[in-house]
Amino acid sequence: MINNANAQDKPDEPRKVLNKVTVEAAAIQSTTENTQVTSSEDIEDNQVRNLDDLVRYIPGVAVDDIGRFGSNGFNIRGMDGDRVAITVDGLSLGETLNPASYAPYEFFSSGRGGVDIDAMKAVEIVKGADSISAGSGALGGAVMFVTKDPADYLNPSGNDTHFGLKFGYSSANDEALATATLANRTGNWESLLVYTAREGHETESFFSGSRPDISGTAREIPDPVDYDNDNVLFKLYYRPADGHRLGFVAEKYNSNIELDNQTRLNDSYLMRTTDDKTERERYGVNYLWQADNALFDELDWRYDYQTAYTLGHTLMVVPTGCPAGANSPAVAPCNRTEHRDYDQEIHKTVLHLDKTIANHTLGYGVSIEEKSVTYADVKTRYVGTTSEVGVGWPQLGGDFVPDTDVGSYGIYVRDQISLVDNRLLVNTGVRFDHYKYSPSLNNSQFNDNSGTVNDVTFSSPTWQLGASWNLTAQHILWVQTGSGFRAPTVENMYFSPSTAIATEVSSGQQVDLWNTVSNPDLEAEESRNIEIGYRWHGNSHVFGISTYRNDYSNFIDYNTFIRNADVEYQTCNTAGTVCNNFFGDEYDSLDNIGEVTVKGIEVEGLWAITEQVRLRFAYAWSEGEEKDGTPLQSIVPASGIIGLGYDAPNGRWAVETNVVFADGKDKKDATAVDPVNFTQIPEDYFTDYGDYTLVDLQARYNITQNLKLNVGVYNLFDEEYIRWQRIRFVNQGSAAGGARGGVSEDGIHRYTEPGRNYRLTLAYTF
Repeated sequence: MINNANAQDKPDEPRKVLNKVTVEAAAIQSTTENTQVTSSEDIEDNQVRNLDDLVRYIPGVAVDDIGRFGSNGFNIRGMDGDRVAITVDGLSLGETLNPASYAPYEFFSSGRGGVDIDAMKAVEIVKGADSISAGSGALGGAVMFVTKDPADYLNPSGNDTHFGLKFGYSSANDEALATATLANRTGNWESLLVYTAREGHETESFFSGSRPDISGTAREIPDPVDYDNDNVLFKLYYRPADGHRLGFVAEKYNSNIELDNQTRLNDSYLMRTTDDKTERERYGVNYLWQADNALFDELDWRYDYQTAYTLGHTLMVVPTGCPAGANSPAVAPCNRTEHRDYDQEIHKTVLHLDKTIANHTLGYGVSIEEKSVTYADVKTRYVGTTSEVGVGWPQLGGDFVPDTDVGSYGIYVRDQISLVDNRLLVNTGVRFDHYKYSPSLNNSQFNDNSGTVNDVTFSSPTWQLGASWNLTAQHILWVQTGSGFRAPTVENMYFSPSTAIATEVSSGQQVDLWNTVSNPDLEAEESRNIEIGYRWHGNSHVFGISTYRNDYSNFIDYNTFIRNADVEYQTCNTAGTVCNNFFGDEYDSLDNIGEVTVKGIEVEGLWAITEQVRLRFAYAWSEGEEKDGTPLQSIVPASGIIGLGYDAPNGRWAVETNVVFADGKDKKDATAVDPVNFTQIPEDYFTDYGDYTLVDLQARYNITQNLKLNVGVYNLFDEEYIRWQRIRFVNQGSAAGGARGGVSEDGIHRYTEPGRNYRLTLAYTF
């Protein structure tokens, strides 16, 4: 589809406005036609603060919100979670850990956060499978972040220094932000330091300030939240000679979120607060060599080390299960804590080479990655509401997954071939990935009485093929097809096997029967996609339309099996007074059984009405279903945007309005009761909410050459609405149901989006 990079360039240059090559080449990692690049200029102009803001004006892409632990990634064409790859400078943000059977209690979830948008110079969004660029997870697409470089702020040559400050405020969540940027070039050395600090509160609902501050599932306003984030990006480059560059990069992201969980309070939880942390650290070295030799024109080698840490700490006051102290009796109610954390450590090295030979533009390389994951669970109960730990506490909970090492390597090559006087471009690519999972059973917190947790290896080949044909100088027809894959997460491979004791009737011996076990034969999920599109480049306009079909197979889901079908077993109650005889051991295990089809249409265009006035529009529609005809719950309803912008002739100020419209989810396309997420969608969503239209108004003004002001009014006409990607995880009923808790009476109101709200940014360059 059409690319949106540098959308604020002169309106009489539509090709430049929308062509992704206008963003620095290092930011472009995919060769597929359905790639959209958001530049740092777009990020600044739209006052993007988070991932939701990033995709607000990109139909067909959304962010899933799973409650206390925020986002679990992007939703592209109905695929979400680990089925959409997320990378920063080619390094994966890790994997999720959120077992469906534990999600309703909302004690822990590990997503894929740890990114601050102010450190990014470009974000490349690929719609559709493209594992060649992004590797595992690019089933439905990929989101690839590219961090800023010193050269983004400095003159092309010579010694130079840049120092900038930016301050901002958002009324929707009272977020205040400050970013400082320092870039320098002295001789052969270049450096960059970007520091961002943010602090704020819960994002308001439409009813914030107008509904009572009550507790329980009928609460109509969001739970109180306090958060603070800070992020540091540092880069250092040295150019020892022409064509050579050595580099070092460091990133450190910290997020602290405190929640007063009022909606969860009931007879079981008299008080419930949380203190959660997300941390990501990355250190890397790299070498760029522009050699122009027989094997390659450019060599890019990188090594990165990254840790991603998630902590969920929950403090509750409970009326039962209260322990005594060493010298004191039990007191009820009492404090109880759940402390769970997940640590992912990654070492990755990548060697990428580019070469142009005649009409071939080649890119090829190899990547090697070693990942280690560790999970811990500590439970503590106290004497009354004091800090004295009760007798027998703390206790170690059972680990969700064993300590596991995952080794992988990937080899890839892609080629862009120019034919027929450059009127025909053919893109081809192949990739091969190999994985080995090595769990450790030395940790007493993880038990496997089933004996099914073992080393596992598998391989996955993927490919891409596409072509674009210039019918005339203005009309282009393109087609592409390809495949993607998603390697199983550690949770998929090894999540907490469980067994039960029974008696084998024939021998009288006690044996372990399987309840849920690991599957050593689990394979990667796969996708096949085909897309056809048309583009029209005129002197003052660009228009594009495409239609696609994506077929997904080997989806990982639970399946029921039976072993030893001719063996008779017996189980009895504790007293031995009631027994049950049966044949065979029936158990559940994850298996590659799911099949899904998604199809859709996307339209996008830009019209430079005059040199100062431009009109932009985009629309995306999709539908999806499982093999048995069940609607795919993760499909986001159709949405679109119409934007009208004006740039003053002197370039000093600009104003833009964006109209965002979206359909509601039809009840026939939603699963009323979702057994996987343990949710029953609140009926009020279908009766009281649905289609919505929003109007955003933004303005920019260069007060001086060095001082720039951005202001925005969002949801200008104060529309009350709910987005499907938030409500789909909510449960009608008890607070212990659904990944985001339950709602009763008018409790659905707390999932409405903010009414009219404002943002302000002031940036100064020294």
